[in-house]
Amino acid sequence: MHEMYDRFAAEAKEIMGVSYAEAEEWKHDYVGTEHLLLALLKVRGTTVYRFLEEQGVTYAKVYAEAERLVGKGERPLPTDDLKPPPELKRIIILAHDAAQQYGHHLIGPEHLLLGLMEEGNSEVVPILNRLGVDRSKLGQLLSQTQSKSSSRRLHRWGGSEERKAKTFEFGRNLVEEARAGRLDPVLGREKEI
Repeated sequence: MHEMYDRFAAEAKEIMGVSYAEAEEWKHDYVGTEHLLLALLKVRGTTVYRFLEEQGVTYAKVYAEAERLVGKGERPLPTDDLKPPPELKRIIILAHDAAQQYGHHLIGPEHLLLGLMEEGNSEVVPILNRLGVDRSKLGQLLSQTQSKSSSRRLHRWGGSEERKAKTFEFGRNLVEEARAGRLDPVLGREKEI
């Protein structure tokens, strides 16, 4: 699970932190799917925030629905004592899988939302359905971010042939030189000798 967290984009890490703060504020002893959805709506400026806003989903609406469904806890726990339930762990795995499926290196807020929507035991799926969130539009959003990031990479680095040409123009291929025996095996290892 920790290796997946290392692949979180900065926005996704911020959202996870906010979800822990939400759980603490709600006086729950766990970090649930409702806290994650509220966090997605609390961190403004993300693609997911704009997507949900366009769908008519607001923090206030989700807050009211979540309060009606799960209610608030009795006593607050320190953030360090909060535990993620199995549903949240599955959502993170689903988000990781979605990032890979769409060819994204990092797990972003959009992947977390997709994981939320795909997790069958989540308290927020009925909330999102009632509020009219369209999963197919989220898929389109992910496809758009995939094509934008791919075209940015291709534009920045050029095609593979262009990249190889630049590499050989400004550097040298050490792998080929090592295979040919043209590299000194002691070079840079003076301290070891």
